[in-house]
Parts: sequence; structure tokens; C-alpha cells
Amino acid sequence: MSGEKLPELRNEIYTMINWWLDLEISGFRVDAITFIKKDLKFQSIEPDGVDGLAKCTKVSRNQPSIEIFLSELQEKCFKSNQAVTIAEAPGVEYDQLDDFIGKDGFFSMIFDFKAADLDVASGSE
Repeated sequence: MSGEKLPELRNEIYTMINWWLDLEISGFRVDAITFIKKDLKFQSIEPDGVDGLAKCTKVSRNQPSIEIFLSELQEKCFKSNQAVTIAEAPGVEYDQLDDFIGKDGFFSMIFDFKAADLDVASGSE
């Protein structure tokens, strides 16, 4: 089942966010948003971490078509309320920043984790 086939669930999320915005909340921090869409094939992946384990980020972060949900979230909630948004969005490449932040982006700003992982042997990639 894909996220595109679950409009009821997405609409429920928008209803909850808009409930807060109707209370005149002026902004949101959205945590781990790049993990909202998953690869539902549940296939095994090769170990690639320094610990001999496989990093699940390859099948759980920034999956194809995530921009459909993020655009819809922006349009149905944040844009009309002029809400300030900051997203915890690991895995966003610098050439994707225009999609994620700015005048036409999904969010007002994002946290960039690349520098924070300098001391992590395998990084956050």
C-alpha cells in the first residue's frame, strides 16, 4: 500500500495540523519528515555500516514521490496560514534545498545535519 493510496490518513494529518493553526499557533517544528514515506518492499539490504549492520536510511528516508506529500502538506496547511515551519530533514542534498526551503519550498527552514555528523564514523548518509 503506498502513501498515494491513503488520502484519508493524509487528510487526518492535515486536520490535526490545521486544528492547531486555527488556535493561532504561528509555527511548527516538524521532526523526521524525510522518514514519512517508506519503501514497502521490505527487502533485505547489504550491511554497510562500520558496525557491520545495514543502515535503514536507504529504504526509509527521502523515498520517491515524498514531494507529493510535502507539497500537499504545504498547500493544505502551512501556506494558507502563513505558518513558519522548520523541518528536521536529514538526507536533503544541497541541490535539493530549493525544493525544501525558501519562497516556494515545502518549509521555511530545515536543520542541516551534515556538519553535526563529522564525528560519526559512518556519517548520516
